[in-house]
Amino acid sequence: MSKLKLLATAIGAMGAMSVAAPASAYVYGLSHLEISGLTISVGGVTPGATPTFQFTTTNTATFVGAPVVTSATCNDTSPTCSAVSPVLNALVANANGNTLIRAENNFGTVGPTGTQSYATADSVITSAQLVQGVPTSTNQVAESELNTAGTASANANIQSQTNLVWTLNIGVSGATLVLDFDADVDLRAAINDLTGGGQSQVNSNATFTLFSANADVDIVWAPQGNAANSCQSNGANGVCTEDNDTQDLNNIRTAFVNGEDNTYGIGTGLTAFGVTITGLPAGNYTIALTGVTSNQLVRVPEPGTIALLGAALAGLGFARRRKSTQA
Repeated sequence: MSKLKLLATAIGAMGAMSVAAPASAYVYGLSHLEISGLTISVGGVTPGATPTFQFTTTNTATFVGAPVVTSATCNDTSPTCSAVSPVLNALVANANGNTLIRAENNFGTVGPTGTQSYATADSVITSAQLVQGVPTSTNQVAESELNTAGTASANANIQSQTNLVWTLNIGVSGATLVLDFDADVDLRAAINDLTGGGQSQVNSNATFTLFSANADVDIVWAPQGNAANSCQSNGANGVCTEDNDTQDLNNIRTAFVNGEDNTYGIGTGLTAFGVTITGLPAGNYTIALTGVTSNQLVRVPEPGTIALLGAALAGLGFARRRKSTQA
């Protein structure tokens, strides 16, 4: 058998694999996080210096070939953040080989189509208190689907770091910081009509830290959406108390078999979050805010297609042995 015929046989086997897969079968993952109206207020102190800050957004999507990565950064000096919304915008990342393309700053949910394979990620800082004097708002999404065997992943990351110098007013024993915002998180890991193997894992992370080495303050808050106080004080100073914690913003959902695991509540919408931190000494402080949404999908061929490919490869081996014997 000629090399051309051998190649045609292999291509035919691969084509049969795609035909054998049900058109409606899919592995799907969604992670979406929106934060709105975020404000940080400090009482009992006199600012010792103008705050310095830096914002960064990064989107990564992988389906076929190398990852597609888009990013943007700005700060209080250069490059400066935009005074006109959006304050900072990283372009949408659509993975190589996508059969579905997400439009720029479209944070709507596509949902499982049963016919598409894609990985997309997007993020934006719409407004910022330190830049525009209005509450901060962000939006980010990572969404992927596999209608064929393979892997796909997407990640959207927003980071904000602000440096402050506080000097206590005379007669005040400690400063108070109040952080308030509204947020909504949507996570959905789903597998449908899959007779092979697959996995969908989706993640969300929203973490707020307040740190000062010279004031011995180390506060970490990762909202868990429960009655327990998720705000931890790891330093000698500063007491952190949750005012509102209404959804779990730090969550993982995973699907291994047909069905889904989700926090996908269309009726939930934006709900309130907030903490009050008291007893803060004078010092140099860093406030860091990080939001991450991501997904990872894996889909392997169903057993019938694996057997078909094995038979095709065996046929190739037989053809080669026959040609060698005839020679």
